[in-house]
Amino acid sequence: MLGDKSREAIRAEQKRLGLEANGRGGQKVLKVCAEGDGRGV
Repeated sequence: MLGDKSREAIRAEQKRLGLEANGRGGQKVLKVCAEGDGRGV
């Protein structure tokens, strides 16, 4: 279960990565974070 601050952080990262910013953690967000975003991060 995620708290408010976790959802807020996920939403911010989704926006940064150009994904739909819904604040929900899932496989898509995890995969993009694990692979990097193509900007040297």
